[in-house]
Amino acid sequence: PATATLHWLLDGRTGDARWTAWLLAIGLDMGFKLDPPNPYLHDEAGDNRAKGTPRVDIPAR
Repeated sequence: PATATLHWLLDGRTGDARWTAWLLAIGLDMGFKLDPPNPYLHDEAGDNRAKGTPRVDIPAR
């Protein structure tokens, strides 16, 4: 079986993606819950919608 060493997790070529994914996997395994997407959050560059207008690419519940 493959093993994940600290060097493999912290490899700079991945931009910390492996380390982040590993920490997220551990957190999810321990019961951590991610917040659902917020369709009213306007944080994308170039977003010129009026405040409070839902995004069309994320369906409202």
